[in-house]
Amino acid sequence: MRHREIEFSVEPASGRDDVWVWRFSIGDEVRTGKTVTKLELLAIRRVQFIIDRELGKRNVPSQHGTGSDNARE
Repeated sequence: MRHREIEFSVEPASGRDDVWVWRFSIGDEVRTGKTVTKLELLAIRRVQFIIDRELGKRNVPSQHGTGSDNARE
């Protein structure tokens, strides 16, 4: 899957129906982790949020044009 030009994966953990294992890389840095939810779409959204947070730390501008961040100004 892709989010903001970052390739990522989300897969069910073996033996558990409520744990998802995720992985993505930004540049040379590889991030991995787990999230607990029974819903695959929620696991995917959580990884997308983590990707957004990591890109924000690197000052990568959002591709969304307008959004809730602009509404607070």
